[in-house]
Amino acid sequence: MAEKAEKATKAPKKKLIKGKTSSGLKYQIDPAVKDDIRVLRYMTLMNNQELPEMEQVKYLFDLLELIFGNGLDAFLNEVAYLHNGVADPASLIAELKEIIDAAKLKNS
Repeated sequence: MAEKAEKATKAPKKKLIKGKTSSGLKYQIDPAVKDDIRVLRYMTLMNNQELPEMEQVKYLFDLLELIFGNGLDAFLNEVAYLHNGVADPASLIAELKEIIDAAKLKNS
C-alpha cells in the first residue's frame, strides 16, 4: 500500500522593499536590512577618514554584498548605466544611502 506523501509547506515569502532612486535606479531589498547592525557597522567603517581609502572601499563592498547578495553585479551595472558608464564610489554611496533611507521610512 502506497503511503500518502506529506504536503510540503511553503515557507512564507518575504515581502521585499521595492523602490526607485531619484536617478531612476530600481531596487528591491530584504526589509531585514534596515535592522541589521552590520549595515551600521559597515557604513561607519567606510566613512572612517582615519582608515586608508582602499580599506574604506572594502567596507563599501562588504555593505553592498550584505544588501544585494547575488544581485550585486546587476546593481553595479545599473549604477554605471545611470552615471555615464561609471560606477564610481561617490555614485554607489549616493544610491546606497537613498535606498537605505527609503527602507527605513517604508518599514518604520
